[in-house]
Amino acid sequence: MERLYIKNKESDIINLKLMMKEQHYIEVEVQNDKIRKFKHDIHNQLVVINNYIQNEFYNDAQDILNTLIKDVDIATCYNFSQNRVINTLINVKYNLMKKEFIIFEYNIKVPSKISILDKDLIAIISNILDNAIEATVKCPLSNRKISMNILYYNGALVINSKNSIQKMVVDLETHKRNILEHGLGLKSLFGCVNQYNGVYNWQSNNSEFEINIIMCDQKR
Repeated sequence: MERLYIKNKESDIINLKLMMKEQHYIEVEVQNDKIRKFKHDIHNQLVVINNYIQNEFYNDAQDILNTLIKDVDIATCYNFSQNRVINTLINVKYNLMKKEFIIFEYNIKVPSKISILDKDLIAIISNILDNAIEATVKCPLSNRKISMNILYYNGALVINSKNSIQKMVVDLETHKRNILEHGLGLKSLFGCVNQYNGVYNWQSNNSEFEINIIMCDQKR
C-alpha cells in the first residue's frame, strides 16, 4: 500500500513538473514578444538621440544611451536553432549559464517542425541542462563548461551533452533528503525517450559527465 502511494505521488509530481515547464515556456514566449517589440522601438530611440546630439543636448542623449545599454543586455536573444521550442529554451538556460560564468559550446541543427511534441522536447532538454548547470557551478570558475550537440538526421533526433563535474558520477541515484522530488527529472526524461522508441546512455570520468540520447521521429 505504501509503495502504491509513493508511486502515485511520484506520478503526480512528474505531471506537475511537466505542466510547470509548459507554463514556463509560454512565459518565455511572452518575454520574447516583448524583446521583439523592444528591438523595433530602438530605431525611434536612436532618432531621438541623434536629434539631442545635433542640438547639443548631450546629457539627455547620455541618459537615453545608458538606459538602452542596460535594456539591450537584458533583451539579447540568441539564434541557437531554427526550432522555436529549442531556441527559446536554450536562450533561457544560456542566460543562467552567463550569470554563473559557464562556457557554452553548441552545435544545434534541428528544423522548425518535427513530430516530437513540444512538451517532450522541453522536458528532455531542460532536464539535461538543469542537471548540467547544477553540476558545473560546483566546479572552479576556470573549469565551468557545458557543450551540447542536437542534430536531426534521417528521422532521428540525436542529443549529446557534456558538462564539467567535480568528481566522477557513479550512479544517478539521489543522495538528497527529498527522494520523491529529486531525480524525478531524470525519470521524466527517460520516460519521454522511451515513448519515441529511443535509447540513452551516460558515462563519466573524474572531470566530465556525458549523456547521449537518440529519439525516433514518430512520423517515420
